[in-house]
Amino acid sequence: MAKHAFISAHKTAYSIRHMCRVLKVSTSWFHACQKSEGARQAKAKRELDLVAEIRRVIKENKSCYGPLRVFHKLLQEGIECTAYMIRKLMNLHDIRQSKRNNWGQ
Repeated sequence: MAKHAFISAHKTAYSIRHMCRVLKVSTSWFHACQKSEGARQAKAKRELDLVAEIRRVIKENKSCYGPLRVFHKLLQEGIECTAYMIRKLMNLHDIRQSKRNNWGQ
């Protein structure tokens, strides 16, 4: 990725084709990295939006919902996600359901 960063930083001064030739990488590799970088940024934004939705659902339900219930609630609201993604994001951002006993105290 250092080559990609170098080419991106100097593409206004030199041609991409020339820098790729000097650094011994193909121009198609550089352009594929450019596209995948945009995809990574879009995924990160989508995950942050999903974390906000998870926090909202947890707060609305007094922290009683675990990952599976959050997943089903988001599906009902029309938000596309997977149960695995909800579980992963809840673990990553340390979002936990509160521990409640059987008689509601």
